[in-house]
Amino acid sequence: MKKISNTLQQIRHFTIGEMMMVVALFMIILALITAAWQSSGQETRLHNAAKLVSQQLEMTRIKAISERKEIGLHFNLENGKRTHYAMAVCEYGQKDKLLPGEDWETLPRGVVFTTQKPGSSAEAVQWPAAAKRGVIFRGDGSLSADSPSELDVFYLAPGDQATGMVDGNKPYYKIVFNKFTGRITLTYHEE
Repeated sequence: MKKISNTLQQIRHFTIGEMMMVVALFMIILALITAAWQSSGQETRLHNAAKLVSQQLEMTRIKAISERKEIGLHFNLENGKRTHYAMAVCEYGQKDKLLPGEDWETLPRGVVFTTQKPGSSAEAVQWPAAAKRGVIFRGDGSLSADSPSELDVFYLAPGDQATGMVDGNKPYYKIVFNKFTGRITLTYHEE
């Protein structure tokens, strides 16, 4: 017959001080993660805006080639009292006549267009006059001579869309057009 042993074992518990140290350590780690996550949000929005603009430009170029006519991507920066950073695929010379199935695509909050290279301080957005706010692709995919030369190179940078100020101390994307092929080069800069 088996004997049942009634020996008591002492179970070691953590003291309140030890538990408070663990909780404090978790809070410090959580604070570091939160700070890193919040700062990466701006870079993520900038990256998404660059992808959006790149895709819109490429889609406009492809539509011009497939339809064998001049099609443009119009950039709208104002609408009444409020400034909008948006773009839409339009028929040549008709910024208000969107192609069927197209709609205005807006940039994510905190990202602006500018034709002036972001500098070391905050500066106002530079953009062509209202009549020259579009990139026009010919039926062969190249840039039309009617495309404003001011838009041969432009930038996507972090900035305040309400005030139109560019934050020059943050990374930005540079978009450069090849006038002959219509292709774009998108580069990321940290300066």
